[in-house]
Amino acid sequence: MNQPSKHPMIQDFWPLFLTRTVILEKCIQGCTQSNALSILHDPEQVFHLSPLVYKIDHDGSWYTLTERLPLFGSYSTTNVYQCQYTKVEEGYDCDVRASLGTRLDVQMRVCGEGKDVVVKEKVVVKALFFLMPYIIFTMTKAHVESSNSLAARLIQS
Repeated sequence: MNQPSKHPMIQDFWPLFLTRTVILEKCIQGCTQSNALSILHDPEQVFHLSPLVYKIDHDGSWYTLTERLPLFGSYSTTNVYQCQYTKVEEGYDCDVRASLGTRLDVQMRVCGEGKDVVVKEKVVVKALFFLMPYIIFTMTKAHVESSNSLAARLIQS
């Protein structure tokens, strides 16, 4: 019979990986739920809303996204990660796997009737503790800009 190890693992002493949740909401006036879903149900359009993503490759149910991440001043770096996009009735879910064990669980939903909708995004981030502040700051800024881009596109149409 297998018994748990009597030797503690390093994870038992130090929280190397932290989990944080970010929730964003954007009210879009003059837009119907079906108009919003016409964009959110198309992964290529969703990924192109991000100000950071500049290359998208698709292989089966997984997408490989390449983005330019800001570092200090005018310096930046390239980040490549995989994303599994799943369309759901009210929006989409994404399972993101990035370097250094970083994982994101994204749920984007559209709520509302008539000519006003609310786009709600919940992102659960699991990452190394020393990267978490940078990831949360950069991700939140990019996702707010993506929501603003989505709203601008929907108001134009």
